[in-house]
Amino acid sequence: MSESAAPKPLTIDIVICTFHREALLRRLLDSLEAMDPAPATTFRVIVADNSDEASARAAVQEAAATLTFDVVYLEAHPPNISVARNAAVARATAPFVAFLDDDQEVTPGWLATVAAALRRHRHDVYFGPFEPVFAAPDNAGLVARQMFTRASTLPDGAEVAPGRAARLRQGFVLATSNTVFRRETMLAEDAPFDFYLGANGGEDLLLMARMHRAGRRFGWMSGAKVFDDIPASRCEIGYLARRAVAGGQSFAIVTILTSPRPRLTALTVPLVAIAQLAAGLLPYAKALVAGDLDERQAQRIAMAGRWGKLTYRSRRLPLYRWEDASRRSPA
Repeated sequence: MSESAAPKPLTIDIVICTFHREALLRRLLDSLEAMDPAPATTFRVIVADNSDEASARAAVQEAAATLTFDVVYLEAHPPNISVARNAAVARATAPFVAFLDDDQEVTPGWLATVAAALRRHRHDVYFGPFEPVFAAPDNAGLVARQMFTRASTLPDGAEVAPGRAARLRQGFVLATSNTVFRRETMLAEDAPFDFYLGANGGEDLLLMARMHRAGRRFGWMSGAKVFDDIPASRCEIGYLARRAVAGGQSFAIVTILTSPRPRLTALTVPLVAIAQLAAGLLPYAKALVAGDLDERQAQRIAMAGRWGKLTYRSRRLPLYRWEDASRRSPA
């Protein structure tokens, strides 16, 4: 390769926010260690521990002693995903900041694929696919498989966007998991992720919706795949419904906050939700009568999301803390 054809040096800060999942966190770190090399590309990892008791400190210190890349450990209190993300962003110095979840595992070609996308396209955020690995595959219905999968038929580098119309076109809702942000254009604010929404989700969608309205460009990187660990509890209809309610609440709040006429939107969102709930009663009843489990679950989750839009002013359940408490409670 001639000197003129050599790729420009590239540095990435990889942010991992963690909360009481030390074994999964170590697995993710090991998968980063096992990645194929990417020419002229270096990275470090920033772990933001969102637990009150700094439960991941020992695991990160132990891992850092054997890993060949730099690992920065941060305590980020109180438990709130925005607190963790903002703390990590404040420590980041690289031009690009990647976000991985602590229950994910990267594929060997992840870094090389990300680096190629960053050099080839001029986006402000890049979204990669993720594939679920179910602890109990037989219990994972169609709804769970759709909820925990990010895939698209779009070509590499295609534009993606927030909003319902864009979701139908691209096949997924925008979220921070397995993404890469251009720090200068997306994360320049002191606290880019909203604290209130960080308790129960939607803080990343709010940031992306605001920035997309400001002219930022979002793109798809089809080959940068990761795997997601999905415990059996996440496939239960009760959890899926709670998640759908939370998603509906977040959608309503983000829609209102990013509307050019927020007061009017605050009035219309509940009215639309009521109409959607009424329209959904018949398909839900048909699914019940037909005995189609997948369709019944799909209709119930759809109704839960609409209920969330209607009840966005209600007290919001801190979903990931609720899930953690359920996992830790004795059987």
